Amino acid sequence: MMGTVVFNFKYGFLPRLKAKLSDESGMGTIEVVLILVVLIALVIIFKEKITALLKDIMGQIETDAESVYSPS
Repeated sequence: MMGTVVFNFKYGFLPRLKAKLSDESGMGTIEVVLILVVLIALVIIFKEKITALLKDIMGQIETDAESVYSPS
């Protein structure tokens, strides 16, 4: 009888519950989701500035490309 009591305390429900609660394998997924939420929020907040910056950059690229390539 005493052997089963020791066995239950060592390998029973509570040690398995403690191991499950201290398991951090799912933390990576939560961190990735939070980072994505922050990035999406930043894009929504600064949408006009990002669009203007990209249009300016693309305009400069087109201008520079025209100066390098001139059809004859």
